[in-house]
Amino acid sequence: MATPTPKIGSLAKGKRGEFLVFGELLRRGANLYLPVMDIGIDAIVRKKDGTYLEIQVKSTQEENQAGWFNVDDIDQHKGADLFIVCVDLSKEPPEVWIFPAEVFMEYANVSKLKGGWKRYTLGIDSKNVNHGYKMRRDILKDEYLGAWHLLTG
Repeated sequence: MATPTPKIGSLAKGKRGEFLVFGELLRRGANLYLPVMDIGIDAIVRKKDGTYLEIQVKSTQEENQAGWFNVDDIDQHKGADLFIVCVDLSKEPPEVWIFPAEVFMEYANVSKLKGGWKRYTLGIDSKNVNHGYKMRRDILKDEYLGAWHLLTG
């Protein structure tokens, strides 16, 4: 039986997820660049073909939030090669989902926030209305669960 993970604050949880992702990318030989200021992009990866990808890492840990990932105003990155990397720290080992932003947006629920912003919420273990009420996990797991190749190319 795994030892329970102690509760940590939201910022620490986010950093834990980011470092898990960064470590795995480095292990796989990725050229990884970290911005000095975090304004929605947590890292940039230069692929072997010389192109660049932007990465935003989202993490969950608490059982009541496990597998639910929120991204605010993803629309501002349209046209960029943006990937949303979702880390479920409640699982052992942590579960990592790697989505192109367009796929994340397609399967997420959208709500409007103040100021015209949008929040995209993706629940991995919930059903998707637009895809025949099938579980998102069942629809997406083969292509996006642990799909590091999408970032290392």
